Amino acid sequence: GVELLASRVEPAQPILRKVGIDLFDGDATEQDLFGVSHVVVTWTAMSEPTRARISQDLLRLEPGAKALCYTHAMTQDGFRKLHQHLVLLPWGADWVYVYKRV
Repeated sequence: GVELLASRVEPAQPILRKVGIDLFDGDATEQDLFGVSHVVVTWTAMSEPTRARISQDLLRLEPGAKALCYTHAMTQDGFRKLHQHLVLLPWGADWVYVYKRV
């Protein structure tokens, strides 16, 4: 996984490694998505232009890859919505959408 803020990576990295997830700091739009099977995108605090840019980048995912998006639905073609749930998150009730790259 990629997190823009290094201060968030450091405490989470050891926990995630135990379940086979690598997390490092960087810009998600500059990452190679080859072989990535799952992506979690927290749209919650992102602007519409940023969401649109990242949605375009997610088209580099291979067919079958899954994307889990918080707060906002993905509007990019190339994905099929599998699930949509209203869930309780630390900031309150919010929508979670699960997509599959087609």
